[in-house]
Amino acid sequence: MTPTTITRIEQNNDSTYTFWFTPEKTFDYSAGQFVEVFIPHEADDRGTHRWFTLSSSPTEKLLAITTRKVSKMSSFKHQLFSLKVGDQLLISQAMGDFVLPMQRSIPIIFLVRGIGITPVRSMTKFLSDTGTENRDISVIHNVKHSDDLLFKSIYDTVASQTVSEVEKDNDVGKKMTLLAKEQFDTKPGSRVYISGPEVFVEESNHRLIELGLKPSQIVTDYFHGYNA
Repeated sequence: MTPTTITRIEQNNDSTYTFWFTPEKTFDYSAGQFVEVFIPHEADDRGTHRWFTLSSSPTEKLLAITTRKVSKMSSFKHQLFSLKVGDQLLISQAMGDFVLPMQRSIPIIFLVRGIGITPVRSMTKFLSDTGTENRDISVIHNVKHSDDLLFKSIYDTVASQTVSEVEKDNDVGKKMTLLAKEQFDTKPGSRVYISGPEVFVEESNHRLIELGLKPSQIVTDYFHGYNA
């Protein structure tokens, strides 16, 4: 575990916050990866650890996680939101394969719902900072409320095509999947990256396979405990 110190707490909208922190030693990771966060406290049955995708980019000096504050929170979330600048927490090494493909020629279609935009923020910020040569990026992002369209100004700078929708309909996942398939068909060799609540990711993955995509053409990253 790596000790880190809270450096800044940024409120993104009414319920979403980004915690920026400084690691005590060099911390290597790839854009889109996740970490385990440990906060010592008297925990409920869900424990003292949680998994978070890093919303920061390796090109940034600080690390960041982005999460929501809800009415019914676990002891972990209560402890997290009680932290102040200067407080410490522990994080694991970065993990996960929801990362940019090594081949720059592979077009990427991000299919995202709600808070699932955090790894997209990490990857598109990385591309913006390092150059986007030979990268064909599309972002399809659905949210329930307009102020949940987080980080749009970042992914708009590198995406050749973006679809940002405010839609509460539970069937919106089907509409988004069809749109991703349409884009996939126009971009040979594409890879679809699905991110968001667990049910959305599972259903979208299943639909895309039914529509003819191979599992190797899909990369998934789900957010347990979120429904939007």
